[in-house]
Amino acid sequence: MRPLTSALILEQQSFRSQLLEALKILPVRIVLDQGGFGSWPVVREKLERLQPDVLLMDLADQAEQRFTYIQQVRALASAPAVIVFHDNDDSKLILQAMRAGAAEFLSLPLEAGALGAALVRISKLATVGQGLKDGGGRLLAFLAAKGGAGATTLACNVSSIMGQSAGLQVLLADLDMETGNVAFAMKASSQYSIIEACRNINRLDMHYWKGLVSNGLPGLKILTAPAELRGVEVPQGVEVRQVLRFARTIHDYSVVDLPSSLNRLTMAVLEDADQVFLITTSDLPSLHLAKRTLHTLLQAGYPPGKLGLVMNRTSRRDEVTPEDIARNLGQPVYWSFPDDPENVTDFYIRGGTLSPQSELGKSIRQFIQKLSPETTTTPVPPQKKKSFLGL
Repeated sequence: MRPLTSALILEQQSFRSQLLEALKILPVRIVLDQGGFGSWPVVREKLERLQPDVLLMDLADQAEQRFTYIQQVRALASAPAVIVFHDNDDSKLILQAMRAGAAEFLSLPLEAGALGAALVRISKLATVGQGLKDGGGRLLAFLAAKGGAGATTLACNVSSIMGQSAGLQVLLADLDMETGNVAFAMKASSQYSIIEACRNINRLDMHYWKGLVSNGLPGLKILTAPAELRGVEVPQGVEVRQVLRFARTIHDYSVVDLPSSLNRLTMAVLEDADQVFLITTSDLPSLHLAKRTLHTLLQAGYPPGKLGLVMNRTSRRDEVTPEDIARNLGQPVYWSFPDDPENVTDFYIRGGTLSPQSELGKSIRQFIQKLSPETTTTPVPPQKKKSFLGL
């Protein structure tokens, strides 16, 4: 079992002494220990700040109120798993606790090994029990042939729409250190970035990771680029690869937005990517750079099967067809996205996701279905518009 952090909220002291004794031999660090919930806003602030992996609580004599607390705890953005303790092995109480959101219900006095077994189950659910296969989730890289090709827009919307699929956990990572447009596009705010993740690789665990990433839409976490690069040492490719490898143990999909240049960091990430989408528009400068990028990657031994050439902002008025591009660049066109400037502008104003009714929004959902046929997405509810440019 990997190390866990825990919070104890126990009114009955006899319960507390039993649990502390059982925890002595387990890799669990207690970050909060208090008797009873007291004021919910105060407890909520502590849980949001400390972000424990698991909450150990008793039902005491006010079971109905405790069920409400469980629901409130599980509704937190970084909700801990909840283990409920009671001295009455009542099937009705167990059912109510589970319906409220408890992960485990244990009777006291504790049987030998019962708490350890429960924590092992929770640890597995938190790391590898989220639909991961073959040792980890998939890494998808979006690389623009030149700046302004729309790679960030596509990376943001692919990841956020995939996150709407039931049971999927998706990471959106901004590795374009100079522009850092993901945070602006997704309206994500965090005091930490990929820089802190790389500086603290030896500290990476589920608890530390929760503090690094920003909460996006349901099922989506965001790892931003630094807000500014002045005085910041750009991380090495090997460090970024280690961070992304860790992320793959947690997330079903990790979507990375890369800079348009094939620098060392970009090449290092491409080494581990399951699929790379090279984004280009139909203008000649973009196609020229796309051809050069394809040539560089293929000459470096990158597998052609992992490269997906993606046309963005296509229109019926385009004189160049996908067949022309495939013949000229020596690579088939994996997908073509329509030009949809009005809805893209609206997306950057309000953040979140492109309207599912928009032409581009529909095309992205079809793209995801081709990429991952098992993924089923549901439209997000309409959001209120923000002020012009969302500033």
